[in-house]
Amino acid sequence: MLEAKKTQQALSVVAPWLKPPTNDAELNQLINLSLELADLIGDNTQHEYSPILEIIEQHIADYENMHLPQLSELTTPNKLVQFLMTEYNLKQKDLVDIFGNQGNVSKFLNGHRQLTLEQVAKLSKRFNLSADAFISWDNSDSVH
Repeated sequence: MLEAKKTQQALSVVAPWLKPPTNDAELNQLINLSLELADLIGDNTQHEYSPILEIIEQHIADYENMHLPQLSELTTPNKLVQFLMTEYNLKQKDLVDIFGNQGNVSKFLNGHRQLTLEQVAKLSKRFNLSADAFISWDNSDSVH
């Protein structure tokens, strides 16, 4: 009976960390735990916590694959900006300083307006990304 109680107590501590995340907050907790475990384990592939880290890393990868777009899906500057807006919890009004007005933001996000070089520079600075990320190299989607 005493062993069963110890097992139950140990599992109640570990169980929350072994379930897949259901939201971004849980994902961030798992990421932080995986970083701590990775530091603890170091290069020791035979460490007793290695299997736990593998489970957590798989849950993180599964969640990200399900909820984050693949790089191949971010094929145009407007799709990239839409993704960044979601990541940074931004609304169209938050980009008015880059596009001049909300109508221009909307036109760009809907693919009806291309970026100017000035807008590329401002987006690059705002999101700390290379200007190349906002330039479509397809001739039909070039920067004007």
